Amino acid sequence: MSERIDIFISSLGGGGAERVCVTIVNGLINLGYDVRLVVLGLKDNDYKKHLNDKVTFKNLNKNHSRKAIFSIYKYCKKECPQKILVFNHQLAIILMILKFFMRNELKVVSRNINTLSMKSKKEKSLWHKYIVNIIIKKLYKNVDMVIAQSIGMKEDLVSNYNFPKEKVVVINNPVNQIFEEKTNLKLETISESQNGKEILFVGRLVEQKGLSYLIEAFQMSLKTIPDLTLRIVGDGPLESSLKKEIKKLGMEDSVIFTGFSNDIKRYYLNTNLTVLSSLFEGFPNVLIESISLGTPVVAFDCPSGPSEIIIDDINGYLSEYLNTTDLSTKINKALNKTWDINKIKESGRRFSSEYVVKKYAKELGRV
Repeated sequence: MSERIDIFISSLGGGGAERVCVTIVNGLINLGYDVRLVVLGLKDNDYKKHLNDKVTFKNLNKNHSRKAIFSIYKYCKKECPQKILVFNHQLAIILMILKFFMRNELKVVSRNINTLSMKSKKEKSLWHKYIVNIIIKKLYKNVDMVIAQSIGMKEDLVSNYNFPKEKVVVINNPVNQIFEEKTNLKLETISESQNGKEILFVGRLVEQKGLSYLIEAFQMSLKTIPDLTLRIVGDGPLESSLKKEIKKLGMEDSVIFTGFSNDIKRYYLNTNLTVLSSLFEGFPNVLIESISLGTPVVAFDCPSGPSEIIIDDINGYLSEYLNTTDLSTKINKALNKTWDINKIKESGRRFSSEYVVKKYAKELGRV
């Protein structure tokens, strides 16, 4: 009988955690695991179609973890999971509380998705900033294991959330299989900005991504490289205000808002440079996706992840944190450099899905 693992995640929407989840699910199935995937809700299900047909799928039809407590309890009582991998720290805490009341031997492994102390500082909701953070500090460390995506994230959990070091394992994010497949896409698949040079942003349009810093740096670079275009792939609550900011600066002809895309691979392939201006991250998938396709990257040296991915002059450049002048300088430097595409791709081999999934399997086997 194959080893069973139950995996919990909030949704299969168009985010980095969801892409990683699908990669891990499919990889574990390929290794012979019996995988049961439990999703809170499918309001957004952009990645469901990428799941292996062998996965056992369960939708709890809930739109928030707090509303799913009873449904999670019923699932655990009926299905009797022995080991659960969770892609959400709130769900991990709920499972730990239910484990206490059910008095069973359930093992909970949580994949930590962000640098929690930074996320807490940026919270505007008093409930999340104080109450939720206290609950996290009290209960989260009771999980059986945490998988941190970067060394910086592990240090944050140990220093700020009193996690025992031995409970935190660092496993970098894998590159999704779609970025590892060979492609025949040509440059002409994107024609709007091929007359000049283009830089690319991929991600949610939220405060965490620091897009105002990127726009400021782009404005500086535009003075040196007049035919430069910034393409923004993604959607989010800041879209309207960002468009107003760009129009106010007179740059609407130099910035392309593409919106959310299920096919972002072609954008990486057809740009000169991918830029990350985040205030904080866990482990930015955007950077590893870009370098896996041979496209160089520039990123703020934010907590955490970019410094563990970027190798200066090999696959990109790190920029001083929140320094827009330095970000613009590094963008210009990257655009004027002749890159060795094979070296860029080689720097991303350590994030291959096969390698990372085997590390997950090894650590899950220890719990």
